[in-house]
Amino acid sequence: METLKATINTTYAAVISATTALARFLRTQNPGYILAAVLLILLTAELGLRTIESSLSGNVRHITEFKTQFADLRSTTPEPETKTLVAVGNSLVNNALNAPMLAELTRAHVPADVQVIKATPDATFGWDWWCLIRNQITNHHKHVGEHLLLGFAWDHLTDQRPPNASRMGAFFCEPADFAPLIQLGMTDHSKLAEFWVGRFSRLYAHRETIRSRLLDAFVPEYREYTRALNAAGQETTPQRHHPDYTYNLLSSKLSLLAASQINVTIIAMPTVTPYEVDANLIKTIIDNGAQFIDLRRLPVNEADHYLDPIHLNDQGAEIFTKYLAEALH
Repeated sequence: METLKATINTTYAAVISATTALARFLRTQNPGYILAAVLLILLTAELGLRTIESSLSGNVRHITEFKTQFADLRSTTPEPETKTLVAVGNSLVNNALNAPMLAELTRAHVPADVQVIKATPDATFGWDWWCLIRNQITNHHKHVGEHLLLGFAWDHLTDQRPPNASRMGAFFCEPADFAPLIQLGMTDHSKLAEFWVGRFSRLYAHRETIRSRLLDAFVPEYREYTRALNAAGQETTPQRHHPDYTYNLLSSKLSLLAASQINVTIIAMPTVTPYEVDANLIKTIIDNGAQFIDLRRLPVNEADHYLDPIHLNDQGAEIFTKYLAEALH
């Protein structure tokens, strides 16, 4: 660990030194040429990044794939005997849900051909899901799916969970969402600015991915270090609960889905460390006509069924999917 920290510090010092030398050189050049060169570099990087972004990040590739699936479903007339379940969430749901298994188990209860589509981009929460549901599932002349499954933990569904505005602008939201988002409470001026910067600049939207890729390439054992750090943080994260949580964003999502006559099931996901579910959250779900399923306490253990403190492995996913299918029917 100490060797890794020393390597990071050395790399950081080298970057600062190179940047200082470049700044000294630029001070001797024509400002007009410098500005033109910078703009050309940024434009080239922007266009290049848009071309390769699916290969840059598996998460972006997943977003592209489910958007294509949803577009295909909207462009065709579904067979009367076909039932589509859409699973929305983040990596908690992505790891926990075995989609082919759920489709097979559901066919035993439903006289139809069943397909399960995952829309589970990593590190997304309530604000991202609002845009995803509005733009990919309900906000069209023909909605997608008959049943939506939404998995969460901790404060994922609260209005107080901060939005990642640049990611929303880049991948999930449309310009027409801007005013409704303000009405729902995204009023911080910096977040509003990030929304538009992320909308038009992939360099900005992918800044964390680019940083991680560069560090992973040049800093030995960086990926292992960050995984260990994240796991340690997850194990020591306190219970995220306070009495002022509100759920206006969730109510809006459920209203959009109800207007499209899509059934909704909201699922409390299992994690190694227990967490509470706010009674007001359950009331909001029930009052809006959705179903609540509590799967926090499954017959799973950390040694055999988890990849880390919050993500189930393949064996854990089979148990989760079995219990989910039973609860749905």
